[in-house]
Amino acid sequence: MAIYLLMVLVDEFLFEVNIAIAWFHVPVLTTLGFVLQLSFVLLLNRRRSRP
Repeated sequence: MAIYLLMVLVDEFLFEVNIAIAWFHVPVLTTLGFVLQLSFVLLLNRRRSRP
């Protein structure tokens, strides 16, 4: 019984950790995506402005 409780606790802990990691990744990924998009747009504009 004690082992089962321990497994449940570990499972719960890992679940919380996974949520924390996911929430940490969201702003990082959005920032990275925004920077990539911005650089891509700037690159396109620079290429378009050339004669």
